[in-house]
Amino acid sequence: MADAFISYRRDPSSSQARLVQEMLKFYHKIDAYVDTTRTDSTRVQFPDRLMQAIADAPTFILLLGDTTLESEWVRKEIQRAYELKKHCIPIFQESYKPTISDPAVDYVLSFDGVHLLDKKNIYIDVAIQHIANLVVKSSEVQTQTIVATATTQKLESAGVPKPRIILPEPFDWCYIPAGKVTLTTDAYDKFIYISQNTEMFVPHFWMSKYPITNGQFREFVDDGGYQNELLWTKKGLKYLKEESWSSPAFWNDPIWNQNDYPVVGVSFYEAMAFCMWLRYRTGDTITLPTDAMWQHAAQGDDGRKFPWGNEWNGGFCSNSVKPNFSKKTTAVNQFQYVGQSPYEVIDMAGNSSEWCLTIYTSGKESWDNNTSRIARGGSWINKATKQFTTYYRRRYYPYRRYHYLGFRIVSDIFTT
Repeated sequence: MADAFISYRRDPSSSQARLVQEMLKFYHKIDAYVDTTRTDSTRVQFPDRLMQAIADAPTFILLLGDTTLESEWVRKEIQRAYELKKHCIPIFQESYKPTISDPAVDYVLSFDGVHLLDKKNIYIDVAIQHIANLVVKSSEVQTQTIVATATTQKLESAGVPKPRIILPEPFDWCYIPAGKVTLTTDAYDKFIYISQNTEMFVPHFWMSKYPITNGQFREFVDDGGYQNELLWTKKGLKYLKEESWSSPAFWNDPIWNQNDYPVVGVSFYEAMAFCMWLRYRTGDTITLPTDAMWQHAAQGDDGRKFPWGNEWNGGFCSNSVKPNFSKKTTAVNQFQYVGQSPYEVIDMAGNSSEWCLTIYTSGKESWDNNTSRIARGGSWINKATKQFTTYYRRRYYPYRRYHYLGFRIVSDIFTT
């Protein structure tokens, strides 16, 4: 299996594709699939070989020249990568000019790209090094994914059942083992409940792999979630009626309401009503994560600074840290091959910040209290790397609804 698949149009990118392939192989021991150099069995049809090679490779590399997107085959390869939600590396040649836009192309172009100055023939080594770093990280994460999947299957067979899944894709549960976490005083202001670094034990639990999406929240809306008063806390019901809520704040805006984007514009009370609705639907204990649960799921046992490690990388999440400038949320599984936590949880830095159950000033956990709550994980709009760390917290009043604030859920059902 190749480490990466290189998609290109022969004119204008044939020589560049070979150059990237050869330099990755020679300098970095990375095997990249380029169709002109493969000797696959002739019993397999050429289009099928390409589609299978894309599926097998952890990373999809797209060389972009001035006419690349006019190629029917390149567009098919891009569509395949989009459908499989592959980690992508767009490589921009000097001749490239934006021309075509569709969901698949936009998906590939939303990833951290590399500029290949092929005409001037300078900085080639730097570009190849950048590409190699992204390919290696993607391969490492895919290996961790395979191990994590096997671990989850073992847990289920040992009597640790995964909660029911009734929500539309992309959805899955990640098992978070018991462990210790050190909560620090890093926060938005001095009123955080932690006055000194405090080590806490966190029991094992399940956490949703991704933030709750618009498509999943739509199940709640369509099932009468905003009309069923039994799902709402006393304080939540007060705001539901006073504000005449019938859907999230940006529900009808195409910038924010794509099915696989995180639902935003939801208050803490709406998130809790969703949890209660899902409890009734599944019979499982569903709620929002506590402050300690969220941090343990984000950093594991090694106290890492970011979900993926200790070094900031603007290509591993949706953010506005220079030189990045995100204008909106993205698909929740876009960064699953590079930006996930040690327990395979996605988007714990960037995209949307997330409501937690814990009260900001007291550290208590309450479903029905109008005091400000903790929110975790930097969002697409944040510009400082500190806001994306695994220990940083913000505070928001539970009735607030912002276009950068959503939520994910946890469950603690166990038979042992």
